[in-house]
Amino acid sequence: MDIDKFGELMKAKKPGPLPEFEKIRYPPAPILAEPFSEKALQDILHFQSRESDVIICTYPKSGTDWIFEISNMLLRNKTELDTICKASTMIEFVPDLTVLDKLESPRLLNSHCLFKYLPKKHIENGCKIIHMIRNPKDVCVSLYQQYTKHPFADFTGSWEDFFEIWMSGKCFYGSWYNYEKEMEKSRETLSWHDINLPL
Repeated sequence: MDIDKFGELMKAKKPGPLPEFEKIRYPPAPILAEPFSEKALQDILHFQSRESDVIICTYPKSGTDWIFEISNMLLRNKTELDTICKASTMIEFVPDLTVLDKLESPRLLNSHCLFKYLPKKHIENGCKIIHMIRNPKDVCVSLYQQYTKHPFADFTGSWEDFFEIWMSGKCFYGSWYNYEKEMEKSRETLSWHDINLPL
């Protein structure tokens, strides 16, 4: 799916109840065939990863698009932007993960899911994960801006209202703190601020 098509789907998405599992809310991804569920998470957990796969793991608004573009250019050995939409390789947005079998290796995948829901085979085999971390204050402000711009977030409150949601861990994908604590299990962490140095 290309960027324009995904953008159209996002604009067409109507507000509604958010999918939730184990007290964590998920965005109502427009390309999911059915609401996010335990089955979807189990499918991700048992996804057949390839040795050459690279999974970018970030909490929302932590530089996913940025690191996806950089990694994609490195893997393709090209500096031109690709038309592939990051969301089309976001494992929790893909209703049927067998679709990813058609992608050539190395596959560049991404996810905002907690570490415990990442493909088990990928973790056990020590395959590549790029974990991007960003200052939580910046993440919070950026996420607030996203919530106020997108109808699927179904949010019309103030900054103070959003900050309460943020602090209680009721944002999409749960608490930033819990996410990063889980991600400590990965070997190396890449800081958004380290990459954002002037050239």
